[in-house]
Amino acid sequence: MSYFIQEGTNRRYERSRWMLVTAVLLLALHYFLQMRFSIRATTDAGATVVNILFYTPAAFLFSGSVLGLEGDRRRFRSYVLFGAMCTFLILLLFFIGWLRNGCLEMPYVQPIMHAVYFVVMTVFVLVPWKAIRRSRKRVINETGGDIVPYKRFVGSAYLLMSTTLSVLVIAIVWRPLLFIIAPFGLFAIFFYVLCFVYLGFGMASIRDVLDEDVSGEESCGADDDSDNKEKESVLYPAEMAEKVGMALDKWVKEGGYRDSSTNISKVSREVFLSRRELSEYFDLHLHSTFRIWLSDIRLAEAQKMIAAHPEYSNDTISSSCGFSSRSQLYKIFSDKLGMSPKQWREKLGMEEQKGSNSDENE
Repeated sequence: MSYFIQEGTNRRYERSRWMLVTAVLLLALHYFLQMRFSIRATTDAGATVVNILFYTPAAFLFSGSVLGLEGDRRRFRSYVLFGAMCTFLILLLFFIGWLRNGCLEMPYVQPIMHAVYFVVMTVFVLVPWKAIRRSRKRVINETGGDIVPYKRFVGSAYLLMSTTLSVLVIAIVWRPLLFIIAPFGLFAIFFYVLCFVYLGFGMASIRDVLDEDVSGEESCGADDDSDNKEKESVLYPAEMAEKVGMALDKWVKEGGYRDSSTNISKVSREVFLSRRELSEYFDLHLHSTFRIWLSDIRLAEAQKMIAAHPEYSNDTISSSCGFSSRSQLYKIFSDKLGMSPKQWREKLGMEEQKGSNSDENE
């Protein structure tokens, strides 16, 4: 249903959406077959084989829905190829066992299937986490909107899902643990889907950043400290600082900060500079990030608007100054000033009142 009401998504998100839909349908078919033919009640060994048969492609699709958003094209293609080969191997082992035994009891094939399943699930869990580590910092630093939906999806939602996938490796062969993990797994899937849909409504501010294949420019987390030390020793050219600074000043005067979905990629197109030039300007010259720079500008504009129009609501202030939501306005005020917009407005009123009283006394 969200497909028909969401706007601002990109090709990556839609691809991940259909991977997620397919995974849920596979699990629904698995549940139907388990109940219709009473597989678990008939044989635990047979139920384990069926679980491996369905959980392997389902886990591939769930993890792929994350990697499809976070990973670059090369890594995603490699992941899809690996997942397809592993799924085919599981199916091949199943058919060999079926032809050999004529039933779901496969004493010789099942241990091999379980070993392959263990390796596959390990890869399916770890690969998306590596992609998240690579892109999370870039999304946080190079976007200006509310990224709570993104953080929730790549943080708590995938953490629950990956934990469920990891425990399933043991749970499929031990019924008591399966009874425990099953409700947790249903909750994990529900929460994962909910966060994915929530992310879709906030994709506008991060889609350009996620769309950029910067795998060659970005290094993994282990190299961040060495990169920072190198940056500290680099002198940013004064003429380039003046050029970029003038372009950004013009962009601010034209009200570009009012676009709540803006990000460093969009700004680079609007000021006719490359994303790398802007990134180096913020890193090497300002020793800051695009998000912090833009938040400071929006905060200053919000303070001016509150001072000039104290009757304006926080919703009006947030939308006029480029904040994507009232909660983002509250967060910026709290982080920068240690108080809410309402408290700052009251403090400003009290200062003006004191100033007028002192003028009258004089």
